Amino acid sequence: MSGELTLGKHNWMEFKDIVSQVPMPFENEIFLEEMEVSGTMDINDIIVKSEALKHGDPLTLKRETSNEFDEHAIQIETVSGVKLGYVPARWNAILSRLMDAGKFLFAKVYEKDLVDDFYMRIMIGIYLKEF
Repeated sequence: MSGELTLGKHNWMEFKDIVSQVPMPFENEIFLEEMEVSGTMDINDIIVKSEALKHGDPLTLKRETSNEFDEHAIQIETVSGVKLGYVPARWNAILSRLMDAGKFLFAKVYEKDLVDDFYMRIMIGIYLKEF
């Protein structure tokens, strides 16, 4: 066995096969923050647009760098591209910097409530996914 890399009773190729089945440390979703979607009152037909949302549904986060009111704006959409609102300004500076640095952020629906028959309250969780 001279010149062969061994680890105890196993050779390197057997060890490599075992390691490939172990999940990587950052393969899972990392929870960052829970928040209410901002700006839902400014979305036309938000009640209809959010009707199908249910707990756990994934949402897309998109940087809106051309937003004239907020350079850190992050738009929240359904996976089919329906705009629901924005990440609140108090959170978007840090999250936008992560996104601008190439990090993959997304959201999940936690709950939604119709308040006073005209205001749709949508609670979400923001997650980071490392690849």
